[in-house]
Amino acid sequence: MKKAATLLILVFLIAPLFVVTSTPNFSGVTSEDKISVQNNVPLNIFQETSDIQRDIRVALYDEPNITQTSYSYSGLWTTNVTEIEILLVNAGFAVTRLTASEIDGNDTLRTALFDVFVMVDNTPRESITDEVLNFWRGGGGILSFDGAISFLCYFGVMVPNSVGDHGHGAYWTYQWSTNHTVASRHPVAGEVMIGNKYVDYLNWATFDWSSLQGFSYSSEYTKITVTDTGTNWASTLARDTVKGGRVVHTFGDCNPIAEHHDQMIIDAINWLCPRPIARVVFDYSHRPYYGIDAGDPDLGYSITARFYEWREALVNRSYTVDKLYKSPEGNLTADNLAPYDVLIIAAPLWNFTTAEIATVTNWVAEGGGLILLGEQQTFIEENANVNYMLTGFGGAMSLHNVTYPGGSFSTSDSEMHPTLEYVSTIHMEGGVYVNITGDAYALWYNGPNIVCAAQEYGAGRVFLAGDINFLGQYIGNDDNKQYAINLVNWLSSGAAPVLLYVDEPYSVNYYRTPVAQALNELGVDYYVTTTGEFLNLSMSLQPWYLVIVDNPWFALGPWYSDFRDYIATGGRFLMSGYQVDNNAASPLWS
Repeated sequence: MKKAATLLILVFLIAPLFVVTSTPNFSGVTSEDKISVQNNVPLNIFQETSDIQRDIRVALYDEPNITQTSYSYSGLWTTNVTEIEILLVNAGFAVTRLTASEIDGNDTLRTALFDVFVMVDNTPRESITDEVLNFWRGGGGILSFDGAISFLCYFGVMVPNSVGDHGHGAYWTYQWSTNHTVASRHPVAGEVMIGNKYVDYLNWATFDWSSLQGFSYSSEYTKITVTDTGTNWASTLARDTVKGGRVVHTFGDCNPIAEHHDQMIIDAINWLCPRPIARVVFDYSHRPYYGIDAGDPDLGYSITARFYEWREALVNRSYTVDKLYKSPEGNLTADNLAPYDVLIIAAPLWNFTTAEIATVTNWVAEGGGLILLGEQQTFIEENANVNYMLTGFGGAMSLHNVTYPGGSFSTSDSEMHPTLEYVSTIHMEGGVYVNITGDAYALWYNGPNIVCAAQEYGAGRVFLAGDINFLGQYIGNDDNKQYAINLVNWLSSGAAPVLLYVDEPYSVNYYRTPVAQALNELGVDYYVTTTGEFLNLSMSLQPWYLVIVDNPWFALGPWYSDFRDYIATGGRFLMSGYQVDNNAASPLWS
């Protein structure tokens, strides 16, 4: 039996709830498609928040070598992890102890495997600082105690202006204090009130609040507790940054854990845990020519960073980003790909096995998004390897052996597609054109030549371009950065049950609005759109379980009739709007 079409319109202080039916007037996705999705959606999106189950995975740094690292300020370090491990396990977190040797070169510390990395008064050994930094840059949270502060400063995690220096004397010092007084309301101190005190007497590493002011990122800090010396000295400091994961530094060495500090630690883990819209992974296991950061191993060129701006743009929009390195246990395996929604392969020198091609093909068919990037004509092996991967999808797309004439160009010649939202022109630099056949389709052209193409395969999607530069060092040209964001949004949502329109203007960006964050908290996959034109386009993109319209800002009146038609064909529609009185005669609610 088919479910009845339902419209839920939440118009605050303006209109009650209505149920609307109408004669269908909608093409593309049929009512049968919508009802099929409604009947098979794997979760109850309207569950109570108290029912949300969070499986938070904590990597607890348990390195027995507590000698001073080369980048640290002098001091005494400890590795007291037993009490905090018991605390976190009893709080319901999955806790794994990791030594430096277990992290070093083992591709262990990834956001797909862990949510928060905890350092208890101990700094990462020199051999693993890149791994810890990659984890944070990719969106992972970091909880630091006392002497681990040197890492936070030297590597710019807490204080970007301190990169290359441990920061002692400039941004922090060791300070004696009996009390640590709550100075701000914050989720990390959610169980206490301003003015409440934690008692833990010793000379703990404490940030100089005044030294952190005046930076472009100063608003990212919250001073949570202060010492007896005064409100300038923050013994617990949180940073909510757009450049990486969240960070909290606090007092103590967890031997023992001060009274009531245990609840702050639990709250900190909850706050630090990323709730991503989707997970992205760059394949390093087949030696791409470019990678994300300067100095990354297994690259054709690693002198300068290439895809770091793309990663920052994604992490800023609630994605997590990992690097997948070569492993004797296997590279593009089903287990390695399972946690991810988007896989990026850029000019790979090392070829794929037939098993890897079959695995990636199946992963895409089940809803994964694949980005394949080739390069100019001289990259013979790399382009051949990209084409070999594409054979798994029937060979409907391939890289053409024709380099862009003149080396670079900008183009505005495109086919209408969801990835074009806020995008009119892209810049390409030194690549090759693309061939298509069958069910593949062109996205961008340069004259008669295809520049970028896509294919929808099963529940997933594949994107192909013959240029590794336009999303790398040229991502700032024309609308390339917006296009890079749109690509991941589209590719990660092939099997998403929810379409979200949002235009709330006060959040960091549309991906961090309250409704988007609520869906992340619920663990619901969704596709984001932010203009009326592309909302209308996206409603017919695929069969949605639910369309959510959070509309406190722009006028959507021109599309009200399309909304009504969508509902009439069996679609669920949840809307919050402010223009009901201005459109009182609209059949959407009249």
